[in-house]
Order: sequence, then structure tokens, then C-alpha cells
Amino acid sequence: MMLVEPKDYIENYADLREIIAQCRQHFDENRLAKFAVQPVVYDDDPEHTFDEHNRHRIQLLLALATEFNESDKPLIRWLLRENGKCFKFGFDISIETALAAFMLYKHMCWEDTAILYACKFAYGSNEQYMVDTEIALGFGLSETMNYLAKQSDNPIYQEMIYQIQAYCGNNIRLKPREQFIEYFEQRRFGYLQEELARDYGLIDD
Repeated sequence: MMLVEPKDYIENYADLREIIAQCRQHFDENRLAKFAVQPVVYDDDPEHTFDEHNRHRIQLLLALATEFNESDKPLIRWLLRENGKCFKFGFDISIETALAAFMLYKHMCWEDTAILYACKFAYGSNEQYMVDTEIALGFGLSETMNYLAKQSDNPIYQEMIYQIQAYCGNNIRLKPREQFIEYFEQRRFGYLQEELARDYGLIDD
């Protein structure tokens, strides 16, 4: 459980919740322009690139995390796609990826399998550590492997099978889906929100 109410530290919380409500009714990326990744090179040095909209997007994610449902999936997927854009600039996206990935996982369908796989395996060691294996495997290890095996005409899915086999081995122990959701909501969800808020100076130590 969080010690501080998100609505008390998220700037323009009511406005963000209104944007979320609009996205539920009709998802339009144009509505999210001020939250999209906007890389800016500081002092003409590519080594010092930052995302001008990162703080806005983080607060949108945190506002969404206070209450979300299946109708928010287009917005969650969009947030994860923007995270992916951040990775190529060397930004640490591990906490926001873990948070958004769980939100998608909770309401996932089979078509979300590749997205959730990417959240753990496509962005580097920080994300691989932060995103739980249960999230990356969606409905379960055997279920995911069977699903991927049926997509034999897609080389990306065959690469996913290879990577999952290499990572999981034969002895990995995973929580059943409903047990994992309960664990994550009770033990990790609030913690990740608070860590993200502290990282962006929304909560003072």
C-alpha cells in the first residue's frame, strides 16, 4: 500500500483522469501529443539526450494506475510503446515498464503476448530484472509456448520460443496467474508507483 495518495502528488490529477476517460471512450493518439517521447539533445551532445515529455507521461501512467480496467488497454499499450522508444536513447525505463506491463497483463488477451514478452526481454538487463517472469509468460509457461508454437510462420515468435526456453530452463517455478496478480497488487504495485514518484521528485523523502 502506498503511504501517500497519488491524487495528492500528481500534478493536474483531475485533468489527467479526464484524458484517461476520453481515451476510454475513443482512443486517439493525437490527444496524447504532449505525453509522447520528445527527445532533446542538450548542448548539441547526443550523449546528453533527455525526453522533454517524460515527466508528463510518468504522471499520466501514475494517474492511470490509481484506477484502470480493460477499456484502458489501448492507452496502456501506447504507454509501453513510448517506453520502448526511450530505451534506444539509453533512458532507464525499468520501473515504468514493470508497472505498465502488469496493468496490461491483468487484462491481457493472447494478442498481447509479444508485447509482454518484449517488456522483459527486449530492453536490457534492468527491465529483465524488474519485470516478473509471470508477466512475460502471460497465461503461463506451457500455455505461452503452445500458443507460440502454433505461430510457426512467424520468425519473431520462433525467436521468442528460443529465448524463453533459454531463460526458463526446466526447473523454473512460477506463481499461478491469479496468485501472482494478488501478490503483485499487494506487494509490488504500490511500491513501484511510489518509487517512480520519488524518482521524478513528486514525493519528497
